[in-house]
Amino acid sequence: MGYNSIVLSGTPVSGKSTLAKRLATHYEMERFSLGDLWRARYAKEGREGESFEAFYGRHPAEESRRMNDEAKRMFENGNYVGESRIISYLDPEKCLRIFVTADLEVRAERARGRDDYKNIDIAQVMRILKRREDDEARVSVELYGIDYRDPSTFELKIDTGAMSVDEEVALVRSLFDLKR
Repeated sequence: MGYNSIVLSGTPVSGKSTLAKRLATHYEMERFSLGDLWRARYAKEGREGESFEAFYGRHPAEESRRMNDEAKRMFENGNYVGESRIISYLDPEKCLRIFVTADLEVRAERARGRDDYKNIDIAQVMRILKRREDDEARVSVELYGIDYRDPSTFELKIDTGAMSVDEEVALVRSLFDLKR
């Protein structure tokens, strides 16, 4: 038996979505992002002036667990390129689990290209991203007893600040195709 899905985790603004889109196209798989679900909820339910970080933070960890458990069923049944912060609980025989990251400064520069960070100085963006990363690690430990950034829970770790997207795709393909 081989991998059914490719699932990406990683730090905020590390390039998960960019890589997931490319892999989904290459493998003709459906792309599913837990982050996109949260952002859609934010657009619908967020309070005026409330940041995404505050919106996410006011939801109980158990709500994240329910969403993660639904994603787990999807990913393990197969044919997805997925994005979810917490993936350590996925079956490593069914899902190629990849951690995507880049230096905080690289991620902050990328974030400043997004509408919600455009008018914020780089030092503040770095603080926001670091706080998000730490909050998500706290939730991960609370729900599953492990920091989502723990490298022992992934088959592959990619530093997107050191590689082009084409190189990232080639690296993932070399591993995924072996056990597919």
